[in-house]
Amino acid sequence: MFRNKHQKVSVNAQEALKQSLSKPLLYVLAHGETSSDPRQINQAIFNGQTDVAIARGELELRKAIQSLAFISEASINSLPILTALSLPGAAIPLFWTIHTFLQQQYEKPGLDNPVNRRNHDARLLFKQLAQLNLAPWYTQSVTQVAALGNLPAEVHFPPEHPIPGQMYRHYPYSIKDKGHLYYPVSNYFSMLFEEREQELITLLSDLGATKIVIESVSGDETTADGEGYRKVFEYDPRPLTAPNAINVKGYHWLAYEPTWQSVVNERFRELRSIEFKFDMDVMGVLKTQIQSIDQLMSELDSMLLPAGYQEALCKQVIKTRRIQVQFG
Repeated sequence: MFRNKHQKVSVNAQEALKQSLSKPLLYVLAHGETSSDPRQINQAIFNGQTDVAIARGELELRKAIQSLAFISEASINSLPILTALSLPGAAIPLFWTIHTFLQQQYEKPGLDNPVNRRNHDARLLFKQLAQLNLAPWYTQSVTQVAALGNLPAEVHFPPEHPIPGQMYRHYPYSIKDKGHLYYPVSNYFSMLFEEREQELITLLSDLGATKIVIESVSGDETTADGEGYRKVFEYDPRPLTAPNAINVKGYHWLAYEPTWQSVVNERFRELRSIEFKFDMDVMGVLKTQIQSIDQLMSELDSMLLPAGYQEALCKQVIKTRRIQVQFG
């Protein structure tokens, strides 16, 4: 009797977990952590406080941002991680701006009374942070799992994952027969970038490429030995596959890559060579956040973004690669 009852509860728990997998994020509880533990989203430091004295602005802002335990120093310093967390729209540029402010980056030169001006800006950022209610986001976006052994069979992770205490984001679309696939938010976009590159190489090869050169643009990527990122693939000439023989559905990213679609179409019009670029951004979500950061920083008295800031940040965050292809 007790065994059957326990088994029924387990089945119900499994079904509830399966239903919650529609949420974009999955958090694997750390050892000793329970789902009721407020450590994940701790805004208790505000305690209803929505403003601070100007003289304590920067100190209180630093304490407040440190109280949000799910945002580590590594996370707040990484725009791709903040974006992968699927945070509410205003949160990402706010967290990034607070980080750069506390790191004393982009300070406006020649300020009179710079301490007072920084405290004034810190107070403004504190008030925006205090108004940010992340509880609904966490409830709607995050599934918590305690025991790794209780995960449904259709939940998958990269090798050496999952790791307790880490947040994972669901793959951007469903793949038939692969169930629910989760990547760590810490390198979500970079993993998708490498995956897209591998699929692109396969697609170009299937289209009859004899040489593919992939290299970083303007040296914004380096390998472990300090050299610029560069890959070269060469293939023997072979007959061009008929258009109807290309299994378009076999390329998961093709539907989301207009440039790739153009290459496919042109290839069947006897295209011999082509050069194009692709980057780490997926459907422009990182570029959108960079534009929002620019708008928020313009409201601060003590900070001044240099000319070309957006372009420089895009280059830093959104790795761009040049693709050169020759066909047989």
